[in-house]
Amino acid sequence: MKILFLLGVTRLEKNLENCFATIDINSSELKYLSDHLTSEECRKLVAAAHFNSYDLPTALSEAELKISKDLSCFELLLHWNSSPGEGKGRSHELLERRLRQLDKKELADWLGNKVFDQVGKDLSHALGDEFSTEGNDTFALEDLIELPTEKYEDPTEWTPMDSVLFAILSILVFATTTVVCLSFCMYIIKKFKAKRKQKSSTKYENQELLYYSSSESIESPDVMTSESRSDFQS
Repeated sequence: MKILFLLGVTRLEKNLENCFATIDINSSELKYLSDHLTSEECRKLVAAAHFNSYDLPTALSEAELKISKDLSCFELLLHWNSSPGEGKGRSHELLERRLRQLDKKELADWLGNKVFDQVGKDLSHALGDEFSTEGNDTFALEDLIELPTEKYEDPTEWTPMDSVLFAILSILVFATTTVVCLSFCMYIIKKFKAKRKQKSSTKYENQELLYYSSSESIESPDVMTSESRSDFQS
Protein backbone atom coordinates (compact mmCIF):
# COMPACT_ATOMS: atom_id res chain seq x y z
CA MET A 1 0.00 0.00 0.00
CA LYS A 2 2.85 2.38 0.75
CA ILE A 3 4.29 1.68 -2.69
CA LEU A 4 0.98 2.63 -4.31
CA PHE A 5 0.87 5.75 -2.21
CA LEU A 6 4.37 6.80 -3.26
CA LEU A 7 3.53 6.09 -6.89
CA GLY A 8 0.43 8.22 -6.56
CA VAL A 9 2.32 11.08 -4.98
CA THR A 10 5.03 10.90 -7.66
CA ARG A 11 2.42 10.91 -10.40
CA LEU A 12 0.66 13.90 -8.90
CA GLU A 13 3.93 15.76 -8.48
CA LYS A 14 4.72 15.33 -12.17
CA ASN A 15 1.25 16.38 -13.29
CA LEU A 16 0.97 19.35 -10.95
CA GLU A 17 4.38 20.96 -11.18
CA ASN A 18 2.75 24.25 -12.17
CA CYS A 19 -0.01 24.08 -9.57
CA PHE A 20 -0.94 27.00 -7.35
CA ALA A 21 -0.97 25.10 -4.03
CA THR A 22 0.17 21.90 -2.36
CA ILE A 23 -0.07 18.87 -4.59
CA ASP A 24 -2.34 16.73 -2.40
CA ILE A 25 -4.26 18.97 0.02
CA ASN A 26 -7.52 20.64 -0.99
CA SER A 27 -9.47 23.48 0.59
CA SER A 28 -12.01 21.19 2.27
CA GLU A 29 -9.21 19.42 4.14
CA LEU A 30 -7.72 22.76 5.19
CA LYS A 31 -11.18 23.84 6.37
CA TYR A 32 -11.48 20.69 8.45
CA LEU A 33 -8.09 21.38 10.07
CA SER A 34 -8.97 25.00 10.80
CA ASP A 35 -12.21 23.94 12.47
CA HIS A 36 -10.33 21.62 14.82
CA LEU A 37 -7.53 24.00 15.81
CA THR A 38 -7.53 26.95 18.12
CA SER A 39 -6.14 30.25 16.88
CA GLU A 40 -2.94 29.75 18.87
CA GLU A 41 -2.51 26.16 17.63
CA CYS A 42 -3.18 27.25 14.07
CA ARG A 43 -0.59 30.08 14.17
CA LYS A 44 1.94 27.70 15.71
CA LEU A 45 1.22 25.12 12.97
CA VAL A 46 1.56 27.71 10.19
CA ALA A 47 4.78 29.08 11.71
CA ALA A 48 6.28 25.58 12.00
CA ALA A 49 5.22 24.80 8.42
CA HIS A 50 7.41 27.66 7.16
CA PHE A 51 10.56 25.73 8.18
CA ASN A 52 12.04 22.90 6.12
CA SER A 53 13.79 21.16 9.03
CA TYR A 54 12.51 17.75 10.08
CA ASP A 55 12.24 18.61 13.78
CA LEU A 56 10.43 21.58 15.21
CA PRO A 57 12.58 24.71 14.83
CA THR A 58 14.06 26.23 17.97
CA ALA A 59 12.91 29.67 16.84
CA LEU A 60 9.27 28.61 16.62
CA SER A 61 8.09 31.14 19.19
CA GLU A 62 9.70 34.05 17.31
CA ALA A 63 8.24 32.79 14.03
CA GLU A 64 4.80 32.49 15.59
CA LEU A 65 4.87 36.18 16.54
CA LYS A 66 5.20 37.07 12.86
CA ILE A 67 1.95 35.33 11.96
CA SER A 68 -0.96 37.77 11.59
CA LYS A 69 -3.70 37.55 14.18
CA ASP A 70 -6.18 39.38 11.96
CA LEU A 71 -6.63 36.41 9.63
CA SER A 72 -8.67 33.35 10.45
CA CYS A 73 -7.04 29.95 10.72
CA PHE A 74 -8.53 28.91 7.40
CA GLU A 75 -7.15 32.03 5.70
CA LEU A 76 -3.71 31.43 7.20
CA LEU A 77 -3.68 27.85 5.95
CA LEU A 78 -4.88 28.93 2.50
CA HIS A 79 -2.16 31.59 2.32
CA TRP A 80 0.53 29.10 3.31
CA ASN A 81 -0.91 26.51 0.94
CA SER A 82 -0.65 28.77 -2.12
CA SER A 83 2.50 30.80 -1.39
CA PRO A 84 5.76 30.05 -3.26
CA GLY A 85 8.53 28.96 -0.93
CA GLU A 86 5.94 27.85 1.64
CA GLY A 87 3.28 25.26 0.87
CA LYS A 88 3.12 25.60 -2.89
CA GLY A 89 4.44 22.44 -4.56
CA ARG A 90 4.79 20.62 -1.22
CA SER A 91 2.93 17.53 -0.04
CA HIS A 92 0.74 16.87 2.97
CA GLU A 93 3.65 15.13 4.71
CA LEU A 94 4.96 18.43 6.09
CA LEU A 95 1.67 19.43 7.73
CA GLU A 96 1.10 15.89 8.99
CA ARG A 97 4.55 15.80 10.58
CA ARG A 98 4.10 19.23 12.20
CA LEU A 99 0.71 18.19 13.60
CA ARG A 100 2.29 15.14 15.23
CA GLN A 101 5.10 17.25 16.66
CA LEU A 102 2.47 19.62 18.09
CA ASP A 103 0.66 16.68 19.77
CA LYS A 104 -2.21 16.73 17.27
CA LYS A 105 -1.87 13.06 16.39
CA GLU A 106 -5.57 12.52 15.68
CA LEU A 107 -5.61 15.34 13.15
CA ALA A 108 -2.32 14.07 11.69
CA ASP A 109 -3.78 10.57 11.28
CA TRP A 110 -6.95 11.99 9.75
CA LEU A 111 -4.99 14.09 7.26
CA GLY A 112 -2.73 11.20 6.27
CA ASN A 113 -5.64 8.79 5.79
CA LYS A 114 -7.71 11.37 3.93
CA VAL A 115 -4.93 12.24 1.51
CA PHE A 116 -3.99 8.58 1.14
CA ASP A 117 -7.56 7.65 0.20
CA GLN A 118 -7.77 10.53 -2.25
CA VAL A 119 -4.46 9.63 -3.87
CA GLY A 120 -5.62 6.02 -4.18
CA LYS A 121 -8.81 7.13 -5.92
CA ASP A 122 -6.88 9.45 -8.24
CA LEU A 123 -4.40 6.70 -9.04
CA SER A 124 -7.14 4.17 -9.76
CA HIS A 125 -8.94 6.70 -11.93
CA ALA A 126 -5.75 7.54 -13.82
CA LEU A 127 -4.87 3.88 -14.37
CA GLY A 128 -8.43 3.16 -15.40
CA ASP A 129 -8.28 5.93 -18.00
CA GLU A 130 -5.00 4.58 -19.37
CA PHE A 131 -6.35 1.04 -19.63
CA SER A 132 -9.50 2.37 -21.25
CA THR A 133 -7.46 4.32 -23.79
CA GLU A 134 -5.30 1.29 -24.58
CA GLY A 135 -8.43 -0.82 -24.92
CA ASN A 136 -9.98 1.68 -27.31
CA ASP A 137 -6.79 1.72 -29.37
CA THR A 138 -6.86 -2.07 -29.52
CA PHE A 139 -10.48 -2.12 -30.60
CA ALA A 140 -9.81 0.52 -33.23
CA LEU A 141 -6.87 -1.47 -34.54
CA GLU A 142 -8.96 -4.62 -34.68
CA ASP A 143 -11.59 -2.71 -36.65
CA LEU A 144 -8.99 -1.65 -39.21
CA ILE A 145 -7.09 -4.94 -39.39
CA GLU A 146 -8.92 -8.21 -39.69
CA LEU A 147 -7.17 -10.53 -37.29
CA PRO A 148 -6.72 -14.13 -38.46
CA THR A 149 -8.89 -16.65 -36.70
CA GLU A 150 -8.12 -20.29 -36.22
CA LYS A 151 -10.76 -22.63 -37.59
CA TYR A 152 -11.13 -25.95 -35.87
CA GLU A 153 -11.24 -28.91 -38.23
CA ASP A 154 -12.29 -32.41 -37.23
CA PRO A 155 -9.47 -34.79 -38.26
CA THR A 156 -12.03 -37.57 -38.84
CA GLU A 157 -14.19 -35.49 -41.15
CA TRP A 158 -14.19 -36.62 -44.83
CA THR A 159 -13.21 -33.72 -47.09
CA PRO A 160 -13.26 -33.34 -50.90
CA MET A 161 -9.48 -33.59 -50.89
CA ASP A 162 -9.77 -36.96 -49.17
CA SER A 163 -12.11 -38.11 -51.95
CA VAL A 164 -9.63 -37.04 -54.64
CA LEU A 165 -6.74 -38.77 -52.91
CA PHE A 166 -8.80 -41.92 -52.40
CA ALA A 167 -9.74 -41.99 -56.11
CA ILE A 168 -6.10 -41.58 -57.17
CA LEU A 169 -5.02 -44.33 -54.78
CA SER A 170 -7.75 -46.65 -56.08
CA ILE A 171 -6.66 -46.06 -59.70
CA LEU A 172 -3.05 -46.79 -58.81
CA VAL A 173 -3.97 -49.99 -56.97
CA PHE A 174 -6.19 -51.15 -59.87
CA ALA A 175 -3.50 -50.36 -62.47
CA THR A 176 -0.82 -52.14 -60.46
CA THR A 177 -3.02 -55.21 -59.97
CA THR A 178 -3.91 -55.30 -63.68
CA VAL A 179 -0.27 -55.08 -64.76
CA VAL A 180 0.73 -57.85 -62.35
CA CYS A 181 -2.10 -60.12 -63.52
CA LEU A 182 -1.35 -59.52 -67.20
CA SER A 183 2.34 -60.18 -66.65
CA PHE A 184 1.55 -63.42 -64.83
CA CYS A 185 -0.87 -64.56 -67.57
CA MET A 186 1.63 -63.78 -70.31
CA TYR A 187 4.27 -65.73 -68.42
CA ILE A 188 1.97 -68.76 -68.09
CA ILE A 189 0.94 -68.61 -71.77
CA LYS A 190 4.52 -68.27 -72.92
CA LYS A 191 5.60 -71.17 -70.76
CA PHE A 192 2.72 -73.29 -72.00
CA LYS A 193 3.56 -72.54 -75.63
CA ALA A 194 7.22 -73.39 -75.07
CA LYS A 195 6.29 -76.67 -73.43
CA ARG A 196 3.84 -77.51 -76.18
CA LYS A 197 6.39 -76.69 -78.85
CA GLN A 198 8.95 -78.87 -77.12
CA LYS A 199 6.46 -81.71 -76.90
CA SER A 200 5.57 -81.40 -80.59
CA SER A 201 9.22 -81.43 -81.57
CA THR A 202 9.85 -84.57 -79.52
CA LYS A 203 6.85 -86.28 -81.05
CA TYR A 204 8.00 -85.37 -84.56
CA GLU A 205 11.47 -86.73 -83.87
CA ASN A 206 9.98 -89.95 -82.56
CA GLN A 207 7.88 -90.28 -85.67
CA GLU A 208 10.89 -89.79 -87.94
CA LEU A 209 12.86 -92.33 -85.95
CA LEU A 210 10.04 -94.79 -86.22
CA TYR A 211 9.76 -94.16 -89.93
CA TYR A 212 13.43 -94.80 -90.54
CA SER A 213 13.29 -97.91 -88.45
CA SER A 214 10.37 -99.21 -90.46
CA SER A 215 12.10 -98.48 -93.74
CA GLU A 216 15.20 -100.41 -92.77
CA SER A 217 13.18 -103.37 -91.63
CA ILE A 218 11.41 -103.54 -94.99
CA GLU A 219 14.61 -103.34 -97.08
CA SER A 220 16.46 -106.00 -95.09
CA PRO A 221 14.42 -109.09 -96.30
CA ASP A 222 15.01 -108.28 -99.99
CA VAL A 223 18.73 -108.20 -99.55
CA MET A 224 18.76 -111.49 -97.75
CA THR A 225 16.66 -113.06 -100.45
CA SER A 226 19.04 -111.99 -103.19
CA GLU A 227 21.98 -113.41 -101.36
CA SER A 228 20.14 -116.57 -100.69
CA ARG A 229 19.32 -116.82 -104.29
CA SER A 230 22.91 -116.35 -105.41
CA ASP A 231 24.04 -118.99 -102.98
CA PHE A 232 21.41 -121.24 -104.16
CA GLN A 233 22.39 -120.80 -107.81
CA SER A 234 26.04 -121.44 -107.13
